[in-house]
Amino acid sequence: MGLRGPAPTPTRLKVLRGDKKNRINYDEPVPELGTPEMPEDLSPMARSIWQELMPLVEHMQILSPLDKWMFAGYCESVARFRETTAVVAKVGVIMRTQDGKGIQRNPFLSAQRDSIQLMKMMAGEFGMSPRARSEIRSGRRNTPDSRERLLS
Repeated sequence: MGLRGPAPTPTRLKVLRGDKKNRINYDEPVPELGTPEMPEDLSPMARSIWQELMPLVEHMQILSPLDKWMFAGYCESVARFRETTAVVAKVGVIMRTQDGKGIQRNPFLSAQRDSIQLMKMMAGEFGMSPRARSEIRSGRRNTPDSRERLLS
């Protein structure tokens, strides 16, 4: 059985959005910030999505080289969404059955929906959704400095 409740918020995001100090784990391992390298085996469309989005996400200063595969997964899910959307736009939502006698819902709609759900989930991990960004306050420090500790 999996874990119950919502997924825990990363400490860095808790600090950035200004959570109470007693709810922040200052002892959490902190990976080195930096730009992950693009994996060689990304699909061509996912590569172009990586190149388009990486500068934008880099600017938020939340990435680590450890995020390489998670971000690659996000780019692949966006690529799948674009591919399935193109097929649905070309064929339509409703299509003829293989025998040509009936109609059916386009099976690419399910793949499109799955890619949207994956994109939504992974976008939140990188602060790339409106909801995720609304919870972040930029410019906060990760640990309190000595002046702040004296005043608390």
